[in-house]
Amino acid sequence: MTYFQNRPHIALDLPIKAGSIAGRVAMVAKADLFASKVKPMILELRASGLSLGSVAKKLEANHIMTASGKRTWTATAVRNALARGVTA
Repeated sequence: MTYFQNRPHIALDLPIKAGSIAGRVAMVAKADLFASKVKPMILELRASGLSLGSVAKKLEANHIMTASGKRTWTATAVRNALARGVTA
């Protein structure tokens, strides 16, 4: 259980800071840019009939890092990249 699950009133009272909004916007932009680069490759692999998990394994085999710099892809990470609206 997280700190705020025990104290929901505290979570509601936290102010939203301009820096955190700017950080969120930058994070989303970075994720969109990454997805625009990897999405065509994922779509091609999916079109060949591969499952999300198999696509993840292919990306790993091709040494493609995730948006966060990890070497391990998951089916969820592949699905999330596909869900982004930006395409190259």
